[in-house]
Amino acid sequence: MNSLSGVDVADSGLEDIIGAPAEVLAAELERLCDRHQYQLVLELGRRVLESGASEVAEAITHLNLGRALVQLKRPEQALEHLNVALQRFRAAGEERLEIETMDWQASAMYLVEDPGAIDVAEEALRRYRALRPRRPDVEARILEHLGTLRWQTGDYAAGAAHLEAALHLPGTLHDVVRLGRLYEGLAVCATYLGDTERGVELGERALSLYTIEGELNPAVGLGHLCLLQNNLASLHLERGDLERADAFAEAALRSSEQLGEPRWRTFPLLTQAEIRTHQGRLEEGYQAAAEALAVASRLGEVWAQLFAHQQMGRLHVRSGNYELAVESFRRALDLVTAARLESNRPALEGELKAALQAQETAASG
Repeated sequence: MNSLSGVDVADSGLEDIIGAPAEVLAAELERLCDRHQYQLVLELGRRVLESGASEVAEAITHLNLGRALVQLKRPEQALEHLNVALQRFRAAGEERLEIETMDWQASAMYLVEDPGAIDVAEEALRRYRALRPRRPDVEARILEHLGTLRWQTGDYAAGAAHLEAALHLPGTLHDVVRLGRLYEGLAVCATYLGDTERGVELGERALSLYTIEGELNPAVGLGHLCLLQNNLASLHLERGDLERADAFAEAALRSSEQLGEPRWRTFPLLTQAEIRTHQGRLEEGYQAAAEALAVASRLGEVWAQLFAHQQMGRLHVRSGNYELAVESFRRALDLVTAARLESNRPALEGELKAALQAQETAASG
């Protein structure tokens, strides 16, 4: 039961909670988010904003609406609410709530591929650690978010350090979803830092936790499961187990279809394209990469577009079509700066150079 003064918020008591004091309302909305009841947060938040609540209550509502929308992969809408909350908390001198809003703002910025996301997340962590007293669960969440942003942009060492710090804060072991996300991120970091066996072990731990969450809260658990399945596919591909990689990629695609939101589909498609390339199933690989590029272009996902062009270039190389490979690698390079993925530039330039050399050799031969 989600309760407030005896009211079952999950049932028919929404009207009874709308007029509650801001502090009580904040606690209830935060509890609902902590329990991953995001659709209920959206419904309650909408009603609170329509009720003419106090400015503080509205700011708290905007924060939690933004938080729920981030988790539901609706970052543009999330940012609308989080920006309002940030302005109001800043004007009211509510530093703690301002910092918490910055943390979620960074996550939403990352989802829309805003290059300033990591800077905002780092500032949120720095400012929160300067507060006295501070809550371990909030600090763990900020560390988790920052660590995730780090590893997702290729900084696996820094990502692992932040995730490990979050893992050892009090209370983390009792949050199934957070623990799953931490194990998932640490699995990716371990794999790309050279310890593939530990990566797979941690990934399996995350899978067990997400399976439990999926049984308790199917709508939320499915999103976490989709991301993990795709990461596990990449981990098994990295260690050369194409069969298991393929199985996890297919599972991620099935999960993305159930979720129904196109954003979930791009990276599982790209993972599948990479697996098909390794399997020599080039036509299928090209179809998956082309579909990923179409979705990413429609949604304006620069990172996914970059990786799609890169994967297409590799497929063209494998099929001996060096002219198209050169074109694909050049398009990927054109996106490096916009995607703020300068660390990817040397590898892409190397692939372009090899494709140009192969093109010259083919032309002269």
